[in-house]
Amino acid sequence: MHGWDAAVYKSGKGLTFLEELATFIRDRAKVEREYEKMLQKLNSKGSGAGDDEDGGGKKGLMKKHVIGGRESGTLRKAWDAAQSEMGVAIKVHATLHDSLLEDVVEPLLDYSKTAEVRRKEILRDGDDIVKAFEHHLAELTKSQSRYKKAVHAADDLDREKTKAKPEKRKGYNSKIAKAMSKAQDTEDDYKAKCDELCSASETFHRDDLPPVLKQLEEWERKRTTEIKRLLKVYTTAIREMPEPLQGGEARLATAIAAVDAGGDVADFVHDALQDVKEREQDAGPDSTRRICFDREPDMVALERNNK
Repeated sequence: MHGWDAAVYKSGKGLTFLEELATFIRDRAKVEREYEKMLQKLNSKGSGAGDDEDGGGKKGLMKKHVIGGRESGTLRKAWDAAQSEMGVAIKVHATLHDSLLEDVVEPLLDYSKTAEVRRKEILRDGDDIVKAFEHHLAELTKSQSRYKKAVHAADDLDREKTKAKPEKRKGYNSKIAKAMSKAQDTEDDYKAKCDELCSASETFHRDDLPPVLKQLEEWERKRTTEIKRLLKVYTTAIREMPEPLQGGEARLATAIAAVDAGGDVADFVHDALQDVKEREQDAGPDSTRRICFDREPDMVALERNNK
């Protein structure tokens, strides 16, 4: 009910996204390389000015057939210009491939490793704090179980006494007294454990957990900021693409500029707190203290019957 698990889950998903983003952009770079090779292969069919079959039919004298190889004059110049334009496109895709890998993927993977190490450090500290708090919860549960067991045992003796013959009922008094004494001891221990839990809970939520959550918030802020920075590099890389793609690049740049690390972290914190509130609503108001001081109805009746 403290929200730590929600924060851990969210940061874990954030780490996964770093790795998935690197894979995605690496795959994009592969596509650029493949497209570059396809363009090179296609361009080779129209390269080699003046080349064509010589028609001689002699072995070794056949030249590679090229598109437009027999053209000349102004048409030939126009065709050469078209070939040159494709050569520029080939260079653009080759440059984009290299830029995506060197300027985006590699830094992203390096940052992912750093972020993973830092997250482990934060989670280690947080887990130690949470485990210490959950130890109190476990102790309370054990104490509650001992209390209920003792109450039921005393209640069972009381029922046996009621069913016994009158001359044998007196023999139950000492047994019931001992059982009630044990039930009282376990109840005292139960209440003491509850007091310990309530005190530990206050310290946990006020002093122990907030600093660790703050570190996790800062981790999330840095992650968002770094992704934003690398996406800017990504848009810089694709800015060298042909004009028809510039509109898409501009829209992407606008979306990246709108990334608000602070706002995203605030949403992250809000979601974690909302998770805590929903759990508290499911458990009922002041559930920890309420369960600590609930008394078994049979125990109350037993005390009343044996006065």
